[in-house]
Amino acid sequence: MKELKFNKYKSVVISRVIRGDRNIIALNDTVILKGDRLVAVGIRINLDAFCKDVGKEVNTEFKNSDHVKLRKVIVNSEDMFGKSLRELELRRIYGVTVTRIERGGFEFNQNSKWRFERGDIISLVSSEDRLNDVERLFNKRTFMATNVHIFSLSLILLIGIIAGMVPIHLPSLGTITLGVAGGPLFVALIIGHFGKLGPIRARFFQPSNIVIRDIGLVLFLAGAGTTAGQGLVEVVLSEGISLVLSGAIITVVPIVSGFFIARKVFRLSMIHSLGAICGGLTSTPGLGAVNQFTDVEDASIAYAAAYPFALIFVAITSQLLIFFL
Repeated sequence: MKELKFNKYKSVVISRVIRGDRNIIALNDTVILKGDRLVAVGIRINLDAFCKDVGKEVNTEFKNSDHVKLRKVIVNSEDMFGKSLRELELRRIYGVTVTRIERGGFEFNQNSKWRFERGDIISLVSSEDRLNDVERLFNKRTFMATNVHIFSLSLILLIGIIAGMVPIHLPSLGTITLGVAGGPLFVALIIGHFGKLGPIRARFFQPSNIVIRDIGLVLFLAGAGTTAGQGLVEVVLSEGISLVLSGAIITVVPIVSGFFIARKVFRLSMIHSLGAICGGLTSTPGLGAVNQFTDVEDASIAYAAAYPFALIFVAITSQLLIFFL
């Protein structure tokens, strides 16, 4: 099976090979013979390409005389957090195939680069004894009410603030910095990608993430409000209604333009479009308003994808504008 080079089929995974009445667990060294029926999982366009190259799609009923089973396992072991499927080598070591992964109510096709978080649900195919071994691997745990690591958060903030103060020299433009907002975000993105870096942990339980997010949002809004509110009245009185109107135009025009580009050019759904716009504007309150009208997490996913890039570019662009103006 390794010779099939599944990389070109992207999402396609063969979970088992049916040969007569036999069910064979699909491993890298499994030899495929003419007439075998392959049970494949993946996105329809990738499955169509796979069928075109390998054979044809068929509907079949078969007896599972070899007792090959499908089992869903929840990731609870802290040792697994941040590790990828490629690192674990479940097929080679345990003889188990991962077909799908579920996170936050959304189901994804397996990816060798996928890094596990607590609460991920993985669909496994193999014999019962092998499935039991892997389930124990993912469920080694001790009771913890929370896993917020204050030391890790402090280190991430400290390293981020230091990184934000490092001057970045741009030819003929001068020097800029990421600042106290862009620096911690940049460092957190890197450490969060790996999940754990030395003594620093960046993967927390879902309730912990919600608490951290809400506290951070409240502190951000309180800080922005108390700082801006001090001279708000004086600025409005001195600049007049033109300041309010220009601010409204600067805010509304990008929102409307971005919405139509997201819908017409990128063909995003309504919720994904609104979430991406909130992320592009770094508007967490806007995301909160969108989430009040929907029960799914689509807006938050789109927001999370756009927000980091928007915040870093805002930190850089604002300093570049000062140089140009």
